[in-house]
Amino acid sequence: MDHVLLIFGIALALFFAFMSGFRDGGNLVAANVFSKSVAPQKALYLACAGEFLGPFLLGSAVAVTLGREVFNLSSLEGPAALVCLCAALVSATAWSFLTWWAGLPAGATHTLLGGLLGGFVAALGLAGVNWSAELAKILLVLLVVPIAGFAVSFLIMGFSKWHVHRSAEELSKGQGLTLFVLSVGHGANNAQKATALVTMLLLASGYLRSFHVPLWSVFCAAVALTLGLCIGARRIVNLFSKKTFRITPAQSLVSQGSAGAVLLAAGFLGCPVSTNQIVKASLLGAGPAERQRDSGRMVVKDILMAWLVSFPAAALTAAALYWFAAGVLGHGMGSFERIMEFVGQ
Repeated sequence: MDHVLLIFGIALALFFAFMSGFRDGGNLVAANVFSKSVAPQKALYLACAGEFLGPFLLGSAVAVTLGREVFNLSSLEGPAALVCLCAALVSATAWSFLTWWAGLPAGATHTLLGGLLGGFVAALGLAGVNWSAELAKILLVLLVVPIAGFAVSFLIMGFSKWHVHRSAEELSKGQGLTLFVLSVGHGANNAQKATALVTMLLLASGYLRSFHVPLWSVFCAAVALTLGLCIGARRIVNLFSKKTFRITPAQSLVSQGSAGAVLLAAGFLGCPVSTNQIVKASLLGAGPAERQRDSGRMVVKDILMAWLVSFPAAALTAAALYWFAAGVLGHGMGSFERIMEFVGQ
């Protein structure tokens, strides 16, 4: 049974990575395509290259923070730990897929964090999570990065207006670089979420004795992300075009560069973030003032949806899944038993 859970969990982690590329791929190339600064096919090639190389270029700070610093995996025995991780992954993947299918905004990072928090609390109670400065840093950065993307983009766009106007041809020279940097940041951040989970699964099953991200998991996550981007980019670009405003080459260059810089900074800090929210907020900051109000409501709606719906829903679903699966498999029901004992007193 342990081997089945391990294989199932690794497959889910890679599918989660695939869904991340599938959902966010269009957001990576949309600004370049709609500003007509980069041909769609070239934009897709650059995005795929950055997506694949990102996990190899930026290390594993996010994976270490997510997989080793926040959750008390060592407090769970092997089978129960595998059930906990699989419950978190099923919840996160299911909510990511369902919100995509329903056309609703939702942060995959929020569903993943919610699923992990729900699973570990269900298994160990509040002791399952290190309620420390590290977790506070993750949640704070996740909340602040869309604001940072907007602010950086807004300031750069305002500063550039004081300089000599440049033609679209001149601006387009930097578009490929900013798209590549943005894709590198996205690939690294999202791949590390998957590799953190794979490493935790290997630790829980006894195949690893210390937290060390295997190179093969990085490769598999990079492939899954890139495949997801290739398949999903065209469809999501079409959806994106109906919800945003006309984009100039200057706005595309500034928004892509700002979003890429924020993503890279979050990666070096070891914090998982929502690329979708950063890209939209950065594009909003670079947009014309007369359109910022309506588009701002869309971004705020996305953020609220992620925090108030996706995050708690994923946590509750993961907890329910753990209690059910652990009970069926005979591993006990973790904190549910203690809750029932407390209620019965």
